[in-house]
Amino acid sequence: MPPEKTLEGFLADIDRFVELSPLDIERVSKQGTAISKTASQLRNLTKLDIKRRKVLNQLAAEVDCAATRLLQSVLNSKRSGTLRGDWARFAQRDVLRLKDEILALREFLVANAELLRPAFQSIDFRNIDLEHLIKELHEEQAISERTWAMFMCHIAECQPKRKMLRDSNVAQQLARICGWLSDFREAKRVNANVR
Repeated sequence: MPPEKTLEGFLADIDRFVELSPLDIERVSKQGTAISKTASQLRNLTKLDIKRRKVLNQLAAEVDCAATRLLQSVLNSKRSGTLRGDWARFAQRDVLRLKDEILALREFLVANAELLRPAFQSIDFRNIDLEHLIKELHEEQAISERTWAMFMCHIAECQPKRKMLRDSNVAQQLARICGWLSDFREAKRVNANVR
C-alpha cells in the first residue's frame, strides 16, 4: 500500500482493501496490517473530544486485534501438519472479521473527516516503530522488566533498526508478540465490560 498523506488517500486504501478477495489471505493480511498501523498512528495525532477519541481508540484497537489474529492464522497456515487446513479456515474467518472492523473504522473516519483531516499530515506511513511496541508491552506489564531492558538494549545496538525486520524469524516472533499484546488487551477489555 503506497504511503498516502491525506484522509482521502487512506479511505481509498480502505476501499481497495475491502475489494480484495477473501481467498488471498496473505495480501489481505499485509494490507490490513498497514491500515491497522495507520489507524494506531492516527489515534495519537488527532485532537478529538474525549467521546470521539474513545471511539477512535476502540476502533483502532479492534482493527489491530483483527489484523494480528489474521497474521497469526496466516503464519500458522504455512506450517506443515494436520492442522494446516484448520488454520487456513481460521484465516478466512479472520479475513471477514478484519474487513468488518475496517469498515467500522471507515464509517467513523467519514463521519469525522473534518476533524481528522489535519492529523494525516503528521503520519509517517513507512517506518515500523519497534521501540514503541516494546514500550507498550512493558506498560501493559506483558513482559518483565528484564525482558524490556534486553529488548531496549538490542534495539539500541541494531543500526539501522529496519535490518532487524528483514529476518523472517524476527518477523514471526514479532507477529506472535503483537498477537499476545492484542489478546491481552482484548481480555482486559472483556473483563472490564463484565465488571
